[in-house]
Order: sequence, then structure tokens, then C-alpha cells
Amino acid sequence: MTGGGGGSTTTGGGVGGGGTTTGGGGGGTTTGGGGGSTTGGGGGTTGGGGGTTGGGTGGGGGSATFSWTRMTFNPAPGLPSVARRVVGLGRRGNGETWVALGDGSVWRAVAGSEQFSKIPNFPAPTTTTELLDLSATTDEVLIIRGQTILSCAGTCADFSDFVGVKTITFGEDPIALCTRGARALFTTQQSTTTLLYEAQRSGSALTGFTAVSQSLGVNGGERCTIAENGDVWIPGSNGVAVLRAAGGVGNEAIDLMGQPGARWTAVAMAGATGLAVGGGSGYRFAQRVGTTWNSLAPNTAGPLMNTVLALSSSEFFAGGETNGGSSTLPAFFRWNGAGFVPLSGVPAGVDAHRGLVVSANEVYFGGAERDGSAYVVLHGVR
Repeated sequence: MTGGGGGSTTTGGGVGGGGTTTGGGGGGTTTGGGGGSTTGGGGGTTGGGGGTTGGGTGGGGGSATFSWTRMTFNPAPGLPSVARRVVGLGRRGNGETWVALGDGSVWRAVAGSEQFSKIPNFPAPTTTTELLDLSATTDEVLIIRGQTILSCAGTCADFSDFVGVKTITFGEDPIALCTRGARALFTTQQSTTTLLYEAQRSGSALTGFTAVSQSLGVNGGERCTIAENGDVWIPGSNGVAVLRAAGGVGNEAIDLMGQPGARWTAVAMAGATGLAVGGGSGYRFAQRVGTTWNSLAPNTAGPLMNTVLALSSSEFFAGGETNGGSSTLPAFFRWNGAGFVPLSGVPAGVDAHRGLVVSANEVYFGGAERDGSAYVVLHGVR
């Protein structure tokens, strides 16, 4: 055959397709070429198309560059009495995107929409009912509100649709949720001890959470992440803990490499490759080498990295905050194989508080305008 590949920003190419201005070239044949464009990949070989900005393989096309959309809120959130922060992001299996804000409100965008609508009747937070995190499983939306884990598996159209499924003992500080598929866990801190709880089910119904470790062996543990192989990773001030899918808890040290101590906030894993982020004397990054994490030199662009996302074993994104200052200071970074460099294309003047990977071609960052004037959710696709 002599046909060329095709593509779009999300699907890649096929033998019979044709390129578009947004699509990448796809796999060609020995005599054919991919359908190229300004952003897509071009001419083909037996292995597919390719180009400096686009590219293709035998499996399809697609540009390496993300396009970023700033999602809207309807109605626009009011000015809160606290700093504007996105405290949680989630995506259900039905395509709904969910976000929780620091003012205690919860919002939903239906599948295919770039606009959030407010879920009615969430009470204003108090000192004991602060909204701390939101995440989503295939079917459920989960929220940490004060010392309670709330869950909704239905239409979730009102606060009354959310029911309490776990009350956290006072003295334990709830920290963060992590989900993957139907699986859900959350972390707490008791003094410096880090604890981990996992959802229990009867069939597909969530019945509660049970402690799977009374001490993970790391101090000040923060955001957990569930790797593709089922391992659960939690960074702490003195190392990274892993609840192994095969059973048992392990600990891996963080070698500071002569750098100052750090607060490690999040970790991302792709196969055996891991990267952790945090803060302390600048943005902090650490790379997993064997079973030890080596701290990289601090980046002084900002004080704290809040999230790191694994798109593949060779592609990681990270986001943080700058505490105001120049709108040109980078807050979003891409791993280039040796270190983190500023991520191109992301709107300037935005800080990141949370991140979410849907697939290697779709991610979200939640944060705020650097001057505190608005909440921001950025939706990136390619």
C-alpha cells in the first residue's frame, strides 16, 4: 500500500487516514508517507512517521507538545477569606472531572466539557470541617472533609448525596487520598508517624476503610500514589515507603547528596523509574536509582513543588508554587532524562497545587493565579 497515516491530537493515525492541522502523522509504509502538518509528524517509513515536533510510530501519530485549556467555573467562585488553593482533582470512569477548592466548594465538569458547575449545599468549612482532598475511583467521588471521608457513587448532584464512610480518630491528621481504578487509599499523620488506610468493598460497594499499616516507617508522609503494578508509594521527610502489592511494607532512603533537608510532598512511578518532589532551599527533586532516591540540586525558582505526574517511564511533569513574584518564573517542569526543565506552553503566572494524569496524552493541573485573583484548572491534551 502507498497510503499515509493520519491522526488527531488524541487518537493517532491509521493507514487510511489523512493528517490535519492538529494531528500527527501516523505509521506509513515502505513507500508511503504520513500526513504531516505544522504540529504533526510527517513522512513515513516502515516504522511510522516522525518529525521534531510531531512524530509517529507504527502505532499512531501525535505531537509531543500539549495544548492547554484553562477550564471555566460557572458561576465564578467568590473571593475566599483564605488563600485560593485547589485541594483535589479527580476523574470518574464516566468522564466527569471533579475539583475541590480551598473555600470548601466542590465542582464538576461533565464528560467533554471544559466548564465546571458547582455542587450545591456544601457547607462553608469550619476549623474542624476543612476540605482537604478530593479524588475519584472508576465509580466514586471521595472527599476528605475534616476528620471524615465522604463518598458518592451516584449522580452526586448535591452535598446530601455524599455519605460518610470513615471517621478518622482525632489525633490523626488526614493528609491525602490516592486512587486507581476501583482502588482507594488515604494517608494520615500521628505526630511524625505516617499511617495508611485502604478502602474495603462488598462486591463493588465501598463499605469503609481499614488500616493497612500503623506505621509506614517514614516521618511526615504526604501524598500517596498507586503504581501500575499495584504498589503504593508514600514520600516522607526521611525516605519513601512502599506498600507492595505482593505484601509487606518497604522503605527506601533519600540520599540528600549534600543538599539541605527537604519536605517531600509527592512521588510518581513508572515501572522502576521514580521521581519525587518537594521543597526546602528551593524546589526539590529526587530520582530513584536502584532502591535509593538521590536528591538533585535545588531549583531556586520557587519554594515548594506540590505534584509530580508520570506519563511514561521517560516523561514526567511536575508543578509547584512561587509565593508570588514575577509572572515569568516557571512553576511547571518536565523531566528531560537528567533533570527538570521548565515545561513549555503552560500559561504564565499560574501556580500548581494538584495534578492528575488521565493518560499519557491527557493531564490536569489545579492551582491559582499567582496574584491570588482566581482559581485555575489547566487541562492538557495532545
